[in-house]
Amino acid sequence: MSTKQPGAFLIPTQLPHVYLAEMSVDLDPVAGELRAFVGDVAQVYFYLFGRSLVVTSGKDGKHTGGSKHYTGKAIDVRSHDLDPGEQVIFLAILAYMSPEKGIGVFDERGLSSGPHWHIELLN
Repeated sequence: MSTKQPGAFLIPTQLPHVYLAEMSVDLDPVAGELRAFVGDVAQVYFYLFGRSLVVTSGKDGKHTGGSKHYTGKAIDVRSHDLDPGEQVIFLAILAYMSPEKGIGVFDERGLSSGPHWHIELLN
């Protein structure tokens, strides 16, 4: 398990083990199915890695045209709190849990906007 810990400035949410990276992250208008999926994933994340999942974007921020963020059907979650081996494990868990819930997961750790996973409703 990595010893990296998220900063003490994270903002708690109503979902257990889910924190917002900053006050501007807007998770309130995010679709219920997506919120439920994130809540489930956060429980697994906490159980495996001993820390909370951090959401870096909901229905806020700048995204590409047509992004599902603008309709509350996408969120981004932080990846740099995990070491490389833990990132592989968590990505495999996302890939395993997402199809039956109609969720798509995009590995955006190599983007200039900052390393994260983009999670969205497919419908």
